[in-house]
Amino acid sequence: MTWIEKNIIPFCFKLNPAPMRFKELLNANKVYNDGMDYEHTIQGFKLRLGRTYLLFILLFILVNIPVLGVLHSILVHVNTHVLILLTAFITGAFFISFTLFKEYLIDKAARIIIKKAWQKHLSLFSFQEDSALVAQYYAQAIEDEIPIGDLQRYIFDKLSAKEV
Repeated sequence: MTWIEKNIIPFCFKLNPAPMRFKELLNANKVYNDGMDYEHTIQGFKLRLGRTYLLFILLFILVNIPVLGVLHSILVHVNTHVLILLTAFITGAFFISFTLFKEYLIDKAARIIIKKAWQKHLSLFSFQEDSALVAQYYAQAIEDEIPIGDLQRYIFDKLSAKEV
């Protein structure tokens, strides 16, 4: 686990300690592998927006204060109109970069939750190697209208056939 996964994710998210069911794992894995919006689709985490803003503001200040310190002598002599435009640009950059930061954290949190559920339900198979295959098999199972009770056996049979 990286430093971000150990410290930042628990600070910015409320993670559900309850394990994910097998069907929820398959659905979350498919949504994740398809690159869809999984903030409201994957169950088990909630973004703490206030904490995320607080962390981002601190990071933004840590990055921008040294830059502004270096540029201060230049900005003192710049026209006020240019400074107003620069302020609008920096404000826009703040909100755009916050959105990117938030999406990055959501992606990391979703990956953590899926990997945790993967270890519980599919521990015999590698997440990196087989998650795309499991998403494919799940889509095929939905298309073939496999009953929920037989879904786990269907996925395991497909994965076992791949291993041979």
